[in-house]
Amino acid sequence: NIEYNVGDRRLFGEELYKCKIAHESQISWTPNLTPTLWEIIKIGHSGDINDPIEAAIGLAYYKDLYYIDDNNIKYLCIRQDSDDGTILYYMPHDLIGIYFEVVN
Repeated sequence: NIEYNVGDRRLFGEELYKCKIAHESQISWTPNLTPTLWEIIKIGHSGDINDPIEAAIGLAYYKDLYYIDDNNIKYLCIRQDSDDGTILYYMPHDLIGIYFEVVN
């Protein structure tokens, strides 16, 4: 029973998450299973074409930054819905032409 406030960060496994909605923890509400409550944060990559950010479900994506998936395919984000990025619950290959284009 831990109280989390908006903006709190939590390391779960090897991933860093940021709290999106204040809540009290529950045993089954781990960040990887509750994208409504937690946003995954990827650190250590600039997002340029030579240093793309690792794509993930629940990640905030930003227009004009580059992302890479588990198959080493690079994508350019071509759309952003707010200043805080756009949190997507799909991988880039699912949203080609809507949010992403493949980079050759």
